[in-house]
Amino acid sequence: MVMKSTIPALLLFLLPTLPVLAQAPAAPAAPAAAPAGGCKALRQQAFAAGGGAETGKLLGDALNACRETWKGLSRDQQPVPWAVATLDLANVTADRAILGGGANSVKGLDEAIDLYRQALAAVSDGRSPEIWSAAQMNLGSALQSRGIRTAGEAAISFLQEAAEHLRQALTTLKPEKEAQDWAETQNNLGLTLAELGSRQGKPTGAPRLEEAFQAFGAVQTVYTFEKQPRRWSEARLAQARVLLALDKADEAAPVLKEITDKDLDNRRAMLTYASLLGGRLAKPADAAALSARYLERHPDDVEVQVLNLENLFAAGRLAESRYRSVSLSEKSAGFPPALRAQVLGYEIATGLGTGTKDTPERLASLIALVAAQAPDFRTAGSFTASLRYLQARPDARNADWQIQLLHALQNRNGRDAILAELRKLESAMSGEG
Repeated sequence: MVMKSTIPALLLFLLPTLPVLAQAPAAPAAPAAAPAGGCKALRQQAFAAGGGAETGKLLGDALNACRETWKGLSRDQQPVPWAVATLDLANVTADRAILGGGANSVKGLDEAIDLYRQALAAVSDGRSPEIWSAAQMNLGSALQSRGIRTAGEAAISFLQEAAEHLRQALTTLKPEKEAQDWAETQNNLGLTLAELGSRQGKPTGAPRLEEAFQAFGAVQTVYTFEKQPRRWSEARLAQARVLLALDKADEAAPVLKEITDKDLDNRRAMLTYASLLGGRLAKPADAAALSARYLERHPDDVEVQVLNLENLFAAGRLAESRYRSVSLSEKSAGFPPALRAQVLGYEIATGLGTGTKDTPERLASLIALVAAQAPDFRTAGSFTASLRYLQARPDARNADWQIQLLHALQNRNGRDAILAELRKLESAMSGEG
């Protein structure tokens, strides 16, 4: 599964980009149509361009330069320089595959994997341990990326092979000598094993998840918070997600607390921790406090504002939740419809809880909003914590209508199913009135 930063996502691993591929060491001088440094320099310029058309153009230029260098070398007569040029060509091929996306991504990765295999075969006789290690690292990374782009059980063979190549690379890398390459390889191994464990499911995948946890721990011996706070946070968060995948929520919670306490701007960690607190651990007040702290530094983050009002509601702090929902609803015209429906839903729910007179009118607005959407429309949010709060307090004002409303918004069967439930609620409220 792909690692995401959305609020409900807890068990998802693997970023939807190819992990950083190791740069092969510089090759001995050899005649070629274009200098090897030109290939590498263009690739570095492409990364520095920050994406978009310029990055695509520079990678295209890099591909041409790499290919010309590669063509000018002989595998039989110059195996080590040829292997280095092959790695360079494979790296740029993989870069372009990731940027291209879709079917082109898979095709390009397959081409890159074939090139990495050729480079590895050229130095498998032990003549260049450095190039052999770089080929193992990059082949493992490319297979990992190929695996996450493959549906179903077919992905498992890619991921298993990726893990084996990364383990092979680690047999020659030493943390005291090649600290960064060793840490990156441990990180890629962790990501591969986490994805593999998730694909294999329970209980088969549990050992892979445990191995992934250890690999991410190894990363933190090089990327400490004091020296590399961003990379430390990434590895620590990956450990927390592995624990969640292993159903060890109580162990994941202190890890997430550590990250959010040290790295105040880490949005993904905050969302994961808030989702855990408000969900499995049933501590919505703590989740609300966590999101409120983040909003002090990032007041314009709408998604977190919605999360905050939802947890305030689930914690029984109705007045605060009402204030936030009304404020957000007033400026929600530019929100995506799924998010607008969620905000309007909480405005209605808090209105029902406080006896606000305009609640029927706001419900009519919600019905009109949903009716205007596509048949497969779904609202944002899960509403689980809020429903848990209401179901535990059946004597709360209009609790039955609030539950009916949130059940409707929670419906995942499309627009018409949501509308049917909302109209039942409208009819019930009208009859009561």
